[in-house]
Amino acid sequence: MGVARGEHRKHDEIGRGRGHRRDLHRQFQPQDIGSEHALAAQLLEQLCREVILEAKAAHNNVVLNFEFTGELTGEWDRDRLAQVLSNLIGNAIEHGDGLTPELIDRMMRQRVYWCPTIYVGARPQTGRPPLRATMAEFKRKAFGEAVRRGMGELIAFGTDAGGFAWSENPAQEFAYYARYGMTPMQAIRTATTNAARLIGRDKDVGTVAAGKLADLVAVEGDPLTDPAVLTKVKWVMKGGVKQ
Repeated sequence: MGVARGEHRKHDEIGRGRGHRRDLHRQFQPQDIGSEHALAAQLLEQLCREVILEAKAAHNNVVLNFEFTGELTGEWDRDRLAQVLSNLIGNAIEHGDGLTPELIDRMMRQRVYWCPTIYVGARPQTGRPPLRATMAEFKRKAFGEAVRRGMGELIAFGTDAGGFAWSENPAQEFAYYARYGMTPMQAIRTATTNAARLIGRDKDVGTVAAGKLADLVAVEGDPLTDPAVLTKVKWVMKGGVKQ
């Protein structure tokens, strides 16, 4: 349901030093709690009030990983997302299954980023359960609504890599953003300016400007015409050095 992200070493020290990782695993076992919903509700409260506070105290970014568990219950997931946002002092929500227009507006007011990870659920899959198709359709509608409501600058690129074969190019995510309502430039910015702001690195990366790191790629074709060409990287420069 949630993770506090930052430098892994610091995160581990926080967990060991305060015992929260150990306590969470010990206290909230499915066999001890009557339902997944009760488990999730307690986890959310614990995460929002303790783990997130500790991560922020250590100057780490905080990301809540929210997705459907068990049966698809739209009202329940909407309510849980509302609960998360009411307590959230974090930076972003990943996946965000169940987002409604009201929750999108709330995220915009609170300046909470959304990392939607569309490709992992929308890509062609053989034999996937109907639930996955339903989730992908919910996310398509939510993404389009978010763009229409002006959330574009708070959407950050992410792929949930590992949720699909490592041989599949994760940059296919860009084309879905454009297909679901973004302009090609908006889609590119999710992985550059938006992502840099989210992780607090916008002074160093995210745009091509004097004084910033020269992290550049060249692709085969025009990504402003067809974002799918971003899967065809032909040249990479990192920190001003050709790779």
